[in-house]
Amino acid sequence: KPFDPAAAFEAFGEAGDFSGVGDFFGKLLSPLAQLSYWQMKYRARSIGEGGMHAFVASLQQALPADKTKIHLIGHSFGCIVVSSILGGPNGKTPLPRQVDSLVLAQGALSLWAYGDHVKDADGKPGYYNAAFRQPAVRGPIVTTRSANDSAVGSFYPLASALVPIDAGQFGLDDDLTPANLPLFGGLGAFGIRSLKNVTDLKMLPSTADYSFKPGVIYNLKGDEFIPDHNGIDNAAVAHALWQTAFWSKEGASGQAATSGH
Repeated sequence: KPFDPAAAFEAFGEAGDFSGVGDFFGKLLSPLAQLSYWQMKYRARSIGEGGMHAFVASLQQALPADKTKIHLIGHSFGCIVVSSILGGPNGKTPLPRQVDSLVLAQGALSLWAYGDHVKDADGKPGYYNAAFRQPAVRGPIVTTRSANDSAVGSFYPLASALVPIDAGQFGLDDDLTPANLPLFGGLGAFGIRSLKNVTDLKMLPSTADYSFKPGVIYNLKGDEFIPDHNGIDNAAVAHALWQTAFWSKEGASGQAATSGH
């Protein structure tokens, strides 16, 4: 929605003090800094669609596909960067070939960004939908989401549209169909939605096997292992990342991924 300074001042005043958030989102949540938030989102997209898309494309052109695997991992606004690498300029310029896997950890972007239909948008697809339909990823696509991530769960929708949301109320077994999801929800709270090949799983400990399959989107509910927006530095998250990358060859059995972390 268009930025409204008066509405922002009132909304953030009612929401309370953000100084205890503990990460960079807390520093963005003021009426004036909301403009910086939008600028950061724009920069993430422009960097991904521009120089980074060209960089990855040049790697693919220089290195043989049968000997070189490229795996993209993003966190927070970095999920916009890696998604923009896949989509290229205007979200509709594919890379020379598919990347081998994609992980979006606590993504600070819309849950509708990849969907076939954005809620209340008259059938309009998400910005990155075209890239997913190419398809841009050969292997599995994995997201993490956590009810403990207040930055994406609560403050992201406030910064995006001044709309308070309690994302923590949505569990693994709740109805996550488009009709029940918020328009301004963050991916790190809800995962990728409005696509058919989506599977919801609970994040597993580092000794378990996911058996990820190519072409499937897995939304991992990581409440047990992800305590906050930046809390992805642990064995369970690392294990999920490695199993995503090793989905082909040894990774199907979990052995390479388990030893790799």
